[in-house]
Amino acid sequence: MFKFGSEEVINDLSVFSDDEEWDTFYILPKTPNFRLDSEGKPVFQFLKYRTEIDRSGEFKAGGIAFFDVALQITDDKQKAVKEELQKRVDNLADQRNAPHREVKIEKIKPIEGGVSVNLTDMSNNLVEKAWNPASPSLYGDFITPITVEFTKDGAALFWNALQGKGGSVQVSYSFVLQVGLPPITAYCHWDAQKFYSFYQTITVDENWCADDNYYEYIRERFHNSEFYTTEFDFRNLKDTTLQNEIRESIQRTFDDAIARNIIKENTPVSDENRKVPDDMEHVTRTMITNKTSSVTVNYTEGMTMEWDPHPGGTLPNITNLPGVDPKDYFKEIDLDDPFFKTLTVPIYVNADFDNLPIYSVEVHIDYNEGETHKIDEFMFKSPNDVSTFRTFIENNNWKYNYWYQVNYKFESKSYISDIKQTDEKNLVINVDDIGILHVNIQPGHLDFSKIPQVEVAIQYEDRSAGVDLIEEVFMLDKDSKNQEMLKVIFQPRRNQYRYRVKYYMADGKEYLKDWTSAQSEDLLIGSPFVDKVIHIRPVGDMDNDIANIYIDLKYEDTGNDYRTSQSYALNKANPFADWVFPVVSETGGKVTYSGMIQYKNGDLKEIPPTEVKTDSIYPGDYADMLQVQVFPDLIDFSIVKLAKVSLSYQDPENGIVERKDVIIKPDSENPVDWSVKLKDKNKNAYQWQATFFMKDGSTRKTDLVTTSDLTVLPEAPVVLAPPIN
Repeated sequence: MFKFGSEEVINDLSVFSDDEEWDTFYILPKTPNFRLDSEGKPVFQFLKYRTEIDRSGEFKAGGIAFFDVALQITDDKQKAVKEELQKRVDNLADQRNAPHREVKIEKIKPIEGGVSVNLTDMSNNLVEKAWNPASPSLYGDFITPITVEFTKDGAALFWNALQGKGGSVQVSYSFVLQVGLPPITAYCHWDAQKFYSFYQTITVDENWCADDNYYEYIRERFHNSEFYTTEFDFRNLKDTTLQNEIRESIQRTFDDAIARNIIKENTPVSDENRKVPDDMEHVTRTMITNKTSSVTVNYTEGMTMEWDPHPGGTLPNITNLPGVDPKDYFKEIDLDDPFFKTLTVPIYVNADFDNLPIYSVEVHIDYNEGETHKIDEFMFKSPNDVSTFRTFIENNNWKYNYWYQVNYKFESKSYISDIKQTDEKNLVINVDDIGILHVNIQPGHLDFSKIPQVEVAIQYEDRSAGVDLIEEVFMLDKDSKNQEMLKVIFQPRRNQYRYRVKYYMADGKEYLKDWTSAQSEDLLIGSPFVDKVIHIRPVGDMDNDIANIYIDLKYEDTGNDYRTSQSYALNKANPFADWVFPVVSETGGKVTYSGMIQYKNGDLKEIPPTEVKTDSIYPGDYADMLQVQVFPDLIDFSIVKLAKVSLSYQDPENGIVERKDVIIKPDSENPVDWSVKLKDKNKNAYQWQATFFMKDGSTRKTDLVTTSDLTVLPEAPVVLAPPIN
């Protein structure tokens, strides 16, 4: 792959150095152009309607243009660039006392591509409709056929704008290329948490002679947090333009990864689920949801990065070319012109004829409507071959049938596709449709000094189409960094392939990754390690009860003989931690933790070894809580001056004695909470007794009540009048 930051311009062409081979270069035009055919003539036609045509919408159509855009390099330019590069390579060979080498010019191979034309983005008062493929051909000259129908005003404008000097059509290509990074490092990390808790108690006291009493308490909490950081060290790379391009590319990759891992919002308890079930007097509901997610991206020198060179610009008008007569390319036609009854379909094959075992592709097109039956056949032997199917149409039917035959090198058998029907304005036969399984295997984030050898096994099958299991194994090392799987399967590649990687480390260890499915033609083999994150979120009262939580974490992958560990001390000042560590297999290892809880009263509690089942752990005091609410609603303050409710909980076996006096005054409206931490969740009974200080100066007490109810409703005892003699 070419080295990022190595671009230089020679003879108006962008030239890139290879990231490893000093005699290898890549050439890409800086600006696109109207494609020239094999005779050097532009593939372009502008037809202006003498009478505008009604279309659906507000405006009327006034003309149409057909043209191809491409990133073409003329033979003369390429020869001049190669001669200049040969001089440099010869000088380098002399400096190294090495034999002279012939310069290698490699083709740029994008993973993805797109093209935009300013005509397609103009308002509908100039452009009625535009057609172009979703992406250009990713091979050869990156050809894109484009058709634009103009409104009456648009046709008048561009009839003149596309002639004479200058230009008016602006084209921008976008590519996803894999490039080798210069000596820089980058670290990006994102961490997010969404927490939701819900607690509800309901008590219904049924009365025989009065309305029932209903008491409800709800505590609901939402908490969202997010942490985002990026760190770049460009070392000796001083070019701020290159720095910004690296930052933008890595940032885009990082943001895309975050988008794939965004946490959905927590859903609160619904109104329906907050109701009291039938025939129940006491209800307690508790729900806790804690969602976490994180992304870590690391880049170092030599790793691959996705980059877009963005070739684009304004295309010079074809009338600037020598020997071009505008009358051959700009014509006015009447409504009865055969053009309006003609189906015109440009056809090309988006495949790498040079490197794939494709001898030719034959495309057969059949139009059959009414009295019109047109059959045509086209032969393609290059991604730069473009043919056009034309036929008169009947009954306003623009649909046609097509099928294609792929003829392979050194194979007597061909692949013949099914017959398909379409009304596409441009017909593109893509590489996945031509019956070849092709995978480029190349190093991504690999350091061959630490990983001398990598074994890659690839499998593919499509039994429903008669393709039995295919498996091949490839070895990558510092001398053979790129491998290629090339298999004629005589069927379109409908399924993903599977691959598994085995790493042979310099220290003698071997790491085997899990099987992974992929679709891309370019398979990048990265480091055996991926980052795993364990979120540590303590549970308990870190303000008043717990002084420190000491956590020891261990990770063990016995299958790969890989182990690592980490320790943390959590307290009020440092309540959270995230353990980020490299693993070979995200599913093959096991995380365990143990530790100690240190309470502020000096007590210690051991945390036994526990296996982590998710990406979060919650160490701390998990003891259940006894949560009681004292309501003043039944106290008649017309006769009561003050009330005291004495609450008591005892668990002698666990050393717990808790007492509390609750004072209730006439202005007390809200319930009073009393919480006790339980060591034994089965011991949840407590005692309470109320003392009422009456306005007449007397004192009344209730009986001592033992209960496990979550609500206390004190009521002054009734003092009966003495009997009348």
